[in-house]
Amino acid sequence: MWIFKKAAVSMAAVSLLALGAVVGVGGSALAAAGPGTLITGCEAQVNTVANGFEPNCEAIGGSIDNPTVIVVDVDTDDLGTLIDDQKGQGMDASWTLSCVVNGTPVNVPGTYDVTSTSQAPFTIINLQTAVGSPMPNRCSIEDLTVQTALSLIPLILRPSTLGENALRENALRQHALGDSSFTVGVVALASTALPGGIYQAEGTTKGGARAVLCADDTANGNAGSKIQGFQCLNDLADSFVRTSSGQLVHNGDCVGLSGSKVILSTCTAGETSQEWLPSAVGARVRNRSTGTCLTAPSVMEGIQLTVTPCGNGANQKWHLPAASAAPVLPDLSSASIWRALRLRR
Repeated sequence: MWIFKKAAVSMAAVSLLALGAVVGVGGSALAAAGPGTLITGCEAQVNTVANGFEPNCEAIGGSIDNPTVIVVDVDTDDLGTLIDDQKGQGMDASWTLSCVVNGTPVNVPGTYDVTSTSQAPFTIINLQTAVGSPMPNRCSIEDLTVQTALSLIPLILRPSTLGENALRENALRQHALGDSSFTVGVVALASTALPGGIYQAEGTTKGGARAVLCADDTANGNAGSKIQGFQCLNDLADSFVRTSSGQLVHNGDCVGLSGSKVILSTCTAGETSQEWLPSAVGARVRNRSTGTCLTAPSVMEGIQLTVTPCGNGANQKWHLPAASAAPVLPDLSSASIWRALRLRR
């Protein structure tokens, strides 16, 4: 037996709609927010149907600081029955992920098609794979769009090919279309990291004054830059984020080694020389690859950091930024997603 709402939804998807209000959000999200931070999204209410249109919505661009994972989620609530019944049909989402990594803009297109309710309505963007860094400083989602991809219109267009029962069913479908009302929507969500300093309590400025000594990216650069000890100034050159695997990331690049010297290098998944393991807060930080410890050869600012055999000296005692949790899937419950979207209209 044909379900009238199912008929209305299926027909509207090929053809057929006059959109009501379209909701869209975007802009900057605050750093260090928990899982489920809304980057951008849109929702379109379909109130009536008409030939020649397809349900869709397009979000305005939105940005997020220090993302650890980004998820694109499609609202399929009103199309679930149809998607299961119509093989190969569903919702198509597309977007462009734009990040700056190692001083270079990286723009990566993405798509996700939902063709069955047994399929997850979301896709997870692996940032290391997509743009070459597990934690870029900032990423944007641009041109986020969702569009239906359903096709029952031939049944309406060729009634002469139908038998009597099919013609009757076709008439019922057309009648049901007049009362259809549903939504299409898509959101981009993120989990984020909290940046902080890598520092030790003992330090001395070039003028001889006492100072807290920070790991500092000289000139706030990129891969190849040396990491020096420098008076903590709470500026971008002192700002790092720490992944759950122990990477220390700055400007999308990872703290690594060139021999025994500490430098920034392009982040590589599974590269143990870029993994730093603290024994405790304010204590030694061991490099997983070499087994040696992060060391300030001098408490005077401007000296490049090194790794040396682990000991008990104050020059090997460091405080690190809080480790980010392993990437957590944001809260994808329909109510929370769409409530957040509507609150930001």
